[in-house]
Amino acid sequence: MIDKNNIIERLDILFEANIISVTVREKSEAVIDKFIAISNDFDQEKMEVFCVHLAIALSRVEKDECEAGVDENIVAEIKQNANYAEASKILDEVKDLIKIEIPDCEEILLLIHICNLLER
Repeated sequence: MIDKNNIIERLDILFEANIISVTVREKSEAVIDKFIAISNDFDQEKMEVFCVHLAIALSRVEKDECEAGVDENIVAEIKQNANYAEASKILDEVKDLIKIEIPDCEEILLLIHICNLLER
């Protein structure tokens, strides 16, 4: 069972340290709720890592600080993951929820985390 309060504490730390904005914090919490609605039995540690990475990624997008390019070997490898199709669907739902265009370089990293979450 996911302990949402633990994840929220991590987001609050990022917010209080001025690493993420209030908007990113709110969007990240909405994504947490989305994942809990999908399943409440994701691994807590994996969920915490994903949520911190998501918040940092959204902050980079918000500040237009995304790194260009992505390693094609990583892309090829993640596309071979058994959970890739489901992870892609979930990421599309997340993007619809938060209304932010996520660059490919950030998207592939989020897909890696989502695939990892789906491995139970």
